[in-house]
Amino acid sequence: MDAIDNVFDPLRDFAKDSVRLVKRCHKPDRKEFTKVASFSSLSTTLLSDLVKAVGSCWHIKLKLSADHEERRMVTL
Repeated sequence: MDAIDNVFDPLRDFAKDSVRLVKRCHKPDRKEFTKVASFSSLSTTLLSDLVKAVGSCWHIKLKLSADHEERRMVTL
């Protein structure tokens, strides 16, 4: 019986904690939703700009490297 209790006790605790969490959570009001949405959109925009800038730098580096190799092949 102890073996069965050892298996089901963590599941029971998890179920109780889940019920407590759902009861405690609430829907955000308009002010909180607007705040979270604006921060999310701002961070998404900044992250996409950062990725774009790093990607363009990487592309320029590869292009310069390819041009350098091409010139080196021509001079040989």
